[in-house]
Amino acid sequence: MELFTYNSVQQLVGQQIAVLHPETGLAQLELTITEVSRHKGMEHAFDAFSVHLQGPADMHCPQGVYRLSHKAFGTADLLLTPNAIDSYHICISRKKAAS
Repeated sequence: MELFTYNSVQQLVGQQIAVLHPETGLAQLELTITEVSRHKGMEHAFDAFSVHLQGPADMHCPQGVYRLSHKAFGTADLLLTPNAIDSYHICISRKKAAS
């Protein structure tokens, strides 16, 4: 997940990422990154951002941890939360390493 950073994901707005099948590892769904936004307040201590995604209405993913893939970050197991039948959200908040 170390490659799934604000800087790497922000460059992917408009691109698709694959949701991999847990048993086969093959792409079962493609989601488009529509927005990446930073969380305000604790920027000095935390790398905190949100990723908004859009998918097809006929293939809904319930809330859960999914393996996502893109050549820019490899694979990452992340909590995907639905906002609507075709809209999803990922929230990242991790403490920055001490300098």
